[in-house]
Amino acid sequence: MKTLYSTLLIFLFTFFCFGQNQDSLITVDIESGKTIKKYIQGNLESFETELYAVNYGNILSFSKKNDTIFIENADESEAIIKIYLKNKKAG
Repeated sequence: MKTLYSTLLIFLFTFFCFGQNQDSLITVDIESGKTIKKYIQGNLESFETELYAVNYGNILSFSKKNDTIFIENADESEAIIKIYLKNKKAG
């Protein structure tokens, strides 16, 4: 019986240690809104900032693809700001 419990305990321990999904969403409440961070394999992939006022609300999305950072405005879908690294030389 002890062997059965020990085996079950080891199985559950390995399941939780090695089977954890590294993708997650973390929500942080800020004044007049919240920030939602998306992690993929433990790295910050993108985040959104939701802003609220009495008669107004908007969402700004910040995401990174390759060497480009995209800033998008949910209120105006055509308004996209792209920031990219032109030369990959350091200082």
